[in-house]
Amino acid sequence: MYAELAEPANVLLLHDANNEELLWDLAFGNHCLENLDVAAKAYRDLLRVSPENASAMHNLSLIIDHDGQKNEAFILSQKAAVLSPQNENIAKHYAQLKTRHEEELKEEKQQEDFQRTAPQRWPKLDYYKRQLACTLSLISGWKDLTHLSRLSGIEEKYLNGHLRVLQEEGILIWTEPHKFKISPHILPLIEQEKTHAVVTKLIHGDESIAFKPIFNSKQEYTIYSLLVTLFPNHLVFPNMALQTIFQYERIKGLLEQGQFSFYLKSQVDMCIISTASYLPLIGIEVDSPFHEADDQKARDAKKDRVFEVGGVPLIRVRAYGRPTTAAMRNQIVAEVKSLGDRIRRSPDKSAILTYLEREVDFNTFGEDSEGNTGPRWLTVSQSASICGVNAGVITRAVDSGEVMGNGLTERERRVDAVDLIQWMLRRTAKPDPQESDAQVERLVRKHVRD
Repeated sequence: MYAELAEPANVLLLHDANNEELLWDLAFGNHCLENLDVAAKAYRDLLRVSPENASAMHNLSLIIDHDGQKNEAFILSQKAAVLSPQNENIAKHYAQLKTRHEEELKEEKQQEDFQRTAPQRWPKLDYYKRQLACTLSLISGWKDLTHLSRLSGIEEKYLNGHLRVLQEEGILIWTEPHKFKISPHILPLIEQEKTHAVVTKLIHGDESIAFKPIFNSKQEYTIYSLLVTLFPNHLVFPNMALQTIFQYERIKGLLEQGQFSFYLKSQVDMCIISTASYLPLIGIEVDSPFHEADDQKARDAKKDRVFEVGGVPLIRVRAYGRPTTAAMRNQIVAEVKSLGDRIRRSPDKSAILTYLEREVDFNTFGEDSEGNTGPRWLTVSQSASICGVNAGVITRAVDSGEVMGNGLTERERRVDAVDLIQWMLRRTAKPDPQESDAQVERLVRKHVRD
């Protein structure tokens, strides 16, 4: 029946090419016969003659949507729905295409947002993935992985993994099965990577004084000096963040919420570091009378727990009264040797304790260091030069007790370096004294001529 409808129409159109009824019969008959290419052409010819034929738009939309031309199918269906709002089939088809179109737009927007944020993920890529991205930005394609390996200088067995990561991070975009493009948002970073240059930036400090010594007290400085001489083959880092010492993900699973929050924002006064592996060996905490308070005891307990589950020994040093430097040194040596004894007696040693036993000779610890660990002294002239004042100002500050000296006078007088810096900062923070009117008048007469 559909063939009998379509075939005569095809013949009659040779004599009347713009007849709307014949074009419809040809299009609809072939549509029902599933001759979709012929039907689509006939519907287009009909729409050229009758641009507002809603049925032709609807049927053509059905054909080309099935053929993958989704955008044009949506536009035709939208027009048909406007022209024939009462037709249920047209309205139903348009509703389906509209829902799909909105979902595709949303997905495209999300994909665009993901590509736009690719520069935020670029820094976490390793050298080889960056190198591959640079190579891909220079070529139009590759024959196989062997060819790509030769172009990029990366071993073939790693290429699939690198390509997958670049795609997952929105840097490499596959447009077709064998065609790709690099996200345009990442191209400036790729160009920068290809320069193989080092970029530096200098931030100039202004004249305001906001800095301070890295040690919070003179006692911390003294103990730091002791540790430097006691561990001459290791690094001693002051005020080291706990996040630098312990693995974030690992420690998160070992601590309670309150302890973990404390770990995120706390530090240890000093930490002994291996110069071979840069692993932490021993933490040192300098306690003061403030540690007697209940709230500080609670914080100390949290820090102890972090070091306990983290596997790094922590030594707390507390000075009562005014012990000499030699007394503090002897106590630290005794505590470290006691740690060595406990490690040797332990049947089950953790990895860090085994490593610590290899790093530190507990038998001779403290015997091969010079013990010259007192304060670092400066002459009065050196102190005056550092502070930018007259030597007499330094002398008066030492005499009044504002700055710690070595107790000697004249040429043998020395000034403690750390105490000097703290004095200088205190002095800088003081407002300039206001001069009296009489003093201003005297200065004017002295320096200004009539």
